Amino acid sequence: MTEETALAKPKKQSLREYMRSAEITTRFTEIVGRGEANSFISSVLIAVASNDALQKCEMQSIVSSALRAATLKLSVDPSTGYAYLVPFGNQATLIVGYKGFYQRAINTGKYRYINIFEVFEGEQPLENRFTGEYTITGGKKSDKVIGIMGYFEMFPNWKGGQKEGYKKYLYMTLPEIEAHAKKWSKSYASDNNNNIWKKDRRSMEKKTVLRQLLTKWADLSGASMADIDADGDFNNLPEPADAPPPEVVTKAVENRIMKEMGFESEEEVTEGEFEEEKPSQEAPPEKKVEEPVQKTDPSEKPKRPYEPEYLKQAVIKMALKFQADKTMAKPTDRGSLLPQMRMLFVGIKEDRELAVKVLTYLTGQDNSTSLEDHEVLAIKSWLDTKPTDSGELLPSTNATHEAEKIIAFLNK
Repeated sequence: MTEETALAKPKKQSLREYMRSAEITTRFTEIVGRGEANSFISSVLIAVASNDALQKCEMQSIVSSALRAATLKLSVDPSTGYAYLVPFGNQATLIVGYKGFYQRAINTGKYRYINIFEVFEGEQPLENRFTGEYTITGGKKSDKVIGIMGYFEMFPNWKGGQKEGYKKYLYMTLPEIEAHAKKWSKSYASDNNNNIWKKDRRSMEKKTVLRQLLTKWADLSGASMADIDADGDFNNLPEPADAPPPEVVTKAVENRIMKEMGFESEEEVTEGEFEEEKPSQEAPPEKKVEEPVQKTDPSEKPKRPYEPEYLKQAVIKMALKFQADKTMAKPTDRGSLLPQMRMLFVGIKEDRELAVKVLTYLTGQDNSTSLEDHEVLAIKSWLDTKPTDSGELLPSTNATHEAEKIIAFLNK
């Protein structure tokens, strides 16, 4: 090939260039607003960069699925668990996670409680066939999960004279969940390595129960579960310019995208992520030499207290590490989480409301009972509570300052 021929060949458009084009950016802006469009597009690029099979999917199917997620206000960042871009051959499909269904219902403001949890070997769920209510008898004998229980309770409807909120329970054994998935789930039968049922089976089991619970008895204010699962009208998308073969997204490209979003890219957060900065053990020079002020490298890890967005990503990465290590939270960890978070605002009257705001910002959940074990451990690690002389547990100074930063950020 001559140099002239090479120069004359049209430049192939990458997924990043396609999604950053004026028409696609406008579509996302119309749905999520100008302030969120770039962030949402970046989260899509991150999801694709971390999945080899997605990189082989047609760009239009990726964007179509991402637009559906945007209309539902659900992030496709895999670390959130709200929604996933899943490859089926060369087509990307949106799969809503159980946290996405949970968030969708919570956003209606009509639910006092929504919970989904495992039932363990030795525990016996018993249904009152008159009221539909469940009780659990017996005791946990092992960590073997035998089923999933779902529950919601709505706020009382005083205008309609209803003094107690409507409640509903649903229990499914693991064999019942598997039978349902085999019959109805397209992703369950997929053989590719990115099958969510293979990668995160427990999450999909919870989604199955929660979806059945909400589909049959929930009020989602005009947005049914069928609407969430159905394909939206996002097929009228422009053709990519000289559509290229699948772009191989290298680690360097992923790092660049992460850097554009202001996140860490080179190193994962470790257990020492929230440790105090330790002074150097080297002896200081006898004379201080004045040096010119240098600009801070944005890729360097900042010192604490962290800014809210950086802290959120640190908590997510910490949670992923606990999940990878399969570290389990103790019942006392979960039960003491919110009381310890309230100590971030000790002496303030609305300490509970402020603690819930911080928890929601960092995890997307407003109740510690809705958190996974690894999320509980990540928040506990961040708090780094220590006993005072009087025996009272107080969070670290850095955590207190970071919580104040979050509240100030949310109040802007």
